[in-house]
Amino acid sequence: MGGGFGGKTRNRQVVEAARLAVLTEKPVQVAWTRAEEFFYDTFRPAAVIRIASGLSSSNRMVFWDYHVHYAGDRGAISCYDAPHQRGAPSGKGRGMACGIYKGTYVAALGEAEVDKSSGRCRLKRVVFAQDMGEVINPEGARMQIEGYVMMGLGYAFSETIRFRNGEIIDLKFDTYQIPTFSWMPKITVLLIDNPDIGPQEGGEPAITCMGALAANVVFDATGIRFNELPLTPERVREGLKSVKKAT
Repeated sequence: MGGGFGGKTRNRQVVEAARLAVLTEKPVQVAWTRAEEFFYDTFRPAAVIRIASGLSSSNRMVFWDYHVHYAGDRGAISCYDAPHQRGAPSGKGRGMACGIYKGTYVAALGEAEVDKSSGRCRLKRVVFAQDMGEVINPEGARMQIEGYVMMGLGYAFSETIRFRNGEIIDLKFDTYQIPTFSWMPKITVLLIDNPDIGPQEGGEPAITCMGALAANVVFDATGIRFNELPLTPERVREGLKSVKKAT
């Protein structure tokens, strides 16, 4: 299912198969169960991002203090150098996000709807504009971006690993929910061909915007600023309940 990603780096199955082959002096095939694959996976660190910012009287960002704890600073370079407008949530579920990653500049705009009774969020439409230097294969670049949008939907709205007493609870896809084709929004990709510089990263930059984009469209739809991902129905529902209690 999908790509191997981190599973291709440590190759624990290969080591296990090699050791068994040496002991038995016969060819050995090792196949892990799904639960074993989840158990031996490499999880992302629990990270904290602290941001303080400020605007001038003309609505230009003049202060930006950004710190990443426990996740490294790759891709965390600020891209803000333009006037920003303040405004109340519109209730339409619209938002944007920008990023710079591996030499590629990307801007994303999205529109979502939030079912306030269930807390379920659905991204309906996404527009990505990407400057990745000289574009060698436009169709391949578009497919890369579309794939990372779908992957980012899981990071932003559903995928989470839970622990209890040091043990992993989510060992199968019945509880670890990944995106399905029914989740896919309408995706429009705008590629900026920039032959003045060589080809840069094509696929991964798109996913760096998905978390911020999700948080911004949900904020515009609900008026609630969520500071933790993923935006699961349970988390959104609790946020809506807390607002009701406060009012």
